[in-house]
Parts: sequence; structure tokens; C-alpha cells
Amino acid sequence: MTHRGTPLEWQVAHKFEKLGYRVKRSYASLGIYDILAFKKYYVRCDCIGYTSTEVLEIQVKGTPYEFKDEDKAALKQHAEAIGARAVYAYRRRKKGQKRGKIFIEYL
Repeated sequence: MTHRGTPLEWQVAHKFEKLGYRVKRSYASLGIYDILAFKKYYVRCDCIGYTSTEVLEIQVKGTPYEFKDEDKAALKQHAEAIGARAVYAYRRRKKGQKRGKIFIEYL
């Protein structure tokens, strides 16, 4: 059985895949994050080049009002502990709209 947020999580995951990230969904959302996203990129500085990986911990909510300040703080603290960046994604709909626009906020 799926919960209400699953289709929204898929949409957010697809959005990050379009941005070049590799995405791993956390099924049943039992942890602090819903999606982990990884992106490897090449950095060149002077004559030295190296690769680096950006890691995002993404929490997905149906509306911006579901995400409290203490939830944001916990997500940010958990992400920083593993060297990741905390991201909060939600959907905002206008009255009468079936699907709303997805917003992404980096914490």
C-alpha cells in the first residue's frame, strides 16, 4: 500500500534526475529524509583537477505548512553530520488546480 506522498516523491526524484543527480528513494519514509541524491562533478583549480560528489538529503512534504522549524533543524543537523546538504521540497497549489508547482528550498 502506498501513502499519499509517494507520487510527489517520484516527481521530486525525477526533477533531480533531470538536473543530473542519481536518486535513491527511501521506501516507507521511515528515516529523516525521503530521497538521497548524488551528483559527481569534476573540479579544476590551477593545474590540479579532482572529482567531488555532492550529496543531498531531501525531505518531501505535500504543503509548506507541514514542515515545522524543528523538522528543518533536525534535517539540517542530520545532513551536516554525514557531509550532505539538506533540501526541503514541497508542492504549492492554487485554488482549483489539480497539480501544483514543486518548490525546492536548500537549508
